[in-house]
Amino acid sequence: MVVLTETAEAEILSRMVDAEWGGLTPEAAKAILAIRFSDADLERARDLALRNQDGELTEQEELEMHSYRKAANLLAILHAKARLALRDS
Repeated sequence: MVVLTETAEAEILSRMVDAEWGGLTPEAAKAILAIRFSDADLERARDLALRNQDGELTEQEELEMHSYRKAANLLAILHAKARLALRDS
């Protein structure tokens, strides 16, 4: 089975955003920059990361941690695109 690395997934998502969005309005960029993880999600992600360092995660928790990483990567890409749109507006 072939597995994409998170870096490859982030690069693909970044290209998709470039191809589909063209340009963001300042209002849209500001709305994207307002998207954040909830405090509960941040706490859960921290807990999973700490427990992962100690090798204490179940298989399901490892998948959950991976999902948080993927969501964080996507959010980072969206935020970067939004900051560029605001810089260029």
